[in-house]
Order: sequence, then structure tokens, then C-alpha cells
Amino acid sequence: MKRTNKSLSQHNIASSISSPVVTASASRSSPSNTKHKPTFRQIIGSINHIHSTCCIIISIIILMSFGASAYVHMSSGAIGGYGVSHYIREFAPPLWVATKKIPGIGRVVDRITDLSSHDAEKEFQMVKRSLVSVDSTVEGAEWKNKQNTITMMTYNVLAECYTVVTRYSHCPEFARRWSFRGNAILMEIAHYQPDILYLQEVDHYNDFFEPKLAIMGYKGVYIKRTGMRLDGCAIFFKTNKFDLTQTKNIEFNDLAREGVNGIEKSHLHKDNVGLIVRLKLKTDSQGTSREFYVATTHFYWDPKFAHVKAEQAKMLLRSVHSTAGHDAPVFIAGDFNSVPNSEVYQHFHNHTLNLQSAYEGHGEPQTHFTPHYYGCLDYIWHSKKHSTLRAILEPIASEIWESKGEFPSIRFPSDHLPLMATYELH
Repeated sequence: MKRTNKSLSQHNIASSISSPVVTASASRSSPSNTKHKPTFRQIIGSINHIHSTCCIIISIIILMSFGASAYVHMSSGAIGGYGVSHYIREFAPPLWVATKKIPGIGRVVDRITDLSSHDAEKEFQMVKRSLVSVDSTVEGAEWKNKQNTITMMTYNVLAECYTVVTRYSHCPEFARRWSFRGNAILMEIAHYQPDILYLQEVDHYNDFFEPKLAIMGYKGVYIKRTGMRLDGCAIFFKTNKFDLTQTKNIEFNDLAREGVNGIEKSHLHKDNVGLIVRLKLKTDSQGTSREFYVATTHFYWDPKFAHVKAEQAKMLLRSVHSTAGHDAPVFIAGDFNSVPNSEVYQHFHNHTLNLQSAYEGHGEPQTHFTPHYYGCLDYIWHSKKHSTLRAILEPIASEIWESKGEFPSIRFPSDHLPLMATYELH
């Protein structure tokens, strides 16, 4: 975040206003239990006093915990309301979470940051896309209605804790807020109705995605990032189609504990995680049950640490391989923060699990589009031995990229696009 040299804002603390003096004659002529109603000036003075006191307490906490730069940013951004809440989230995520958990205060904090009541159903302008068959020789009716046909979506939903103004200033303020983006994402999921949903950058699992998607017939599994991070990865699945039989968490900080030759341990300690889930089809088209494995992850973001992402890829693939073996279908989807010609991509493409990207052969689409970067970072991989790709979600047309501007926006609620693919289990 850009630092500023502006002087700290000065805040006057309103002095307490004493009650009106009661004269002797007044006290004789009035009953002793008479209560004086506070004047408008007294009420305003009390509010100002409380407001100023709270601002000073918050200022001291941020100044002592996070340094002068955080305080300067907070002061120049306006103490109180949006300014305080924004900078607490940006500079002190644990304090933000703790504040929202205080009984009664959480609702106030939400109200302070929800500056207007934009309705996602009215404002969101969804760009609807279609699932298109990848094999023109096979009629869609032959596989679309089979129980062993599975449609899956992967989506980096852009965690609220990362939607800072300095990074996404191109986006209208209301469209940056989770109250808009979260509901817009739900509308996309409801429109596409995937059987399995892989989500990354989830920082509203318990209070949003889990209860909201449960209403839509999904059950979820979640892993939070390690350390002080607020977001994590989740896998949701339709309960009328699958049963959950196993889960396994992956913490890539284990690479730092175990050590990797030629890489400093501090470089490997990035708090990224992964999740492996074994699901069981309730009944397939042959009247038998099938088990398969799905996994999701979110690799480290920095292009300068490509070697770290390569080690994360190798660790994830080792975990999936040791868990699933060679005899079960495997699907791995997520935000790999790696382009198609990267070492990470090659590790997946050349692995003994015989994996293939859903869009391989059709052109890996752009999935991330911001003022800072655009390109393909997200993938859905499947084991070719155990499943056949039937359809993919059509990519966004280039004219839409060029005319609609960077993400997020009123048309795209995240800085990533979702990918979808349909598979038929062998």
C-alpha cells in the first residue's frame, strides 16, 4: 500500500457536559424525584464523546501493534465509519475477526461498512455462458442424464479480506463489498448448478457459504489457511448424488519443516493449504456405487517464487497419489497461480496419475483479469484412465474482456472466472 506523509488528523474529544444546576428555590418547588430530560446538545455531546474515545482506543491499538504507517493511512482515510473498518481489515485481520465476534458489535461493524443497500439481484449483470460438448460425435443425450456423469466448477471467489481499495479502485465501491459479491457468486452457482464445487479464498465459510449452499442442496468441507491468514479452500458436493467417505488436509508449511534442498525454509513457509475428499456416488447408471477423489488447492501467488509453487505441486500430487492410488478416478481443481508453460503445469501434465487439463486442446482460457495481471491461473485436472471429458464451460469472448473492464465489477464478482467441466466416470 502506498504510504503518505500527511500529518495525523487531529481529533477533539468532546468534554462532558455537566447537568444543569438546580437552584434552591427550584429544588423546594419541584419534587425530589424529578428527572431532567437530556437536551439535544447533551445527547450530541455524549455521542461525540463516545465516538472520539472509541477512535482513540482503536488508534492506539493499531499504532502499538502495526506501526505508524498503518495509523497514518487510517487517519488520512478518515477515522470512524468506513475508514476505521477498512484499515482494521487491511492491517489487523485478527482484530477485525475478534471485533466482529463481540456480541452485538458484529452487527454494528457490518452496518458501518455497508454504506448503501445495493441489491445483487437488481445490480448484478451476470455474463451467462453455456456448457459446450468437446466431442461432436457423441450426442449429449447419451451422457447428460447418466448418474455417473459429474459436472464440477472451480472458483476463486476473492476473499473479502483482500478486497482493498488500493488494489481494486477500478471497481465501484458497492460492487467490492461482500454483501454484493457474495450474493452475486451464489447467483452464478445457482445458475450453473455444478454437482461438485471447488472454492478458493473463502473467508466466509461458516457465516455464508455453508448455510447458503446447504439450502441449495450442498454439503461442504473446509480447510483454513495456516498462520494468521483468514481465508481457505472448500469443496462442496450435492448431497442427493454423493456421500462423503474421507477427507485429508494438506498444509504446505510441512515443506518448510521437512526442508527442500536448495530452498530456504522461510521461502517455503507461505501458509498455503490443500484439501482431498473421497466421494461415493449413491448409485451409478449400472446400479453400482463408485468412489472417486477430488482435491483443491490455492498455491502461492508471487511469480518470483515459481520454485516454491513447483514444490507445492509435487507435495499435492504425492498426497493425492498416496491417498487415491492408481485405481480410482481423480480430479484436482483450483487456483494454481501458474501459467500453462510453467513448471507447475508440467508437473501435473507429466505425473504418473495420467492427468489432463479440461481445456487442454481447446486453449487454456484467461481466468484472472485485473489492472495488475491477466492470464490463465486456474485449472481442472482429471485422470484420463478413469473418466472421459464430455463438456466445458465456454470461455469469455475476447470482446467481453476488452469492453467490460477489469475484475471484479458489476458483471464479474471476483477477480477470477469460474471454470466448469463435465465428466463421465468409466
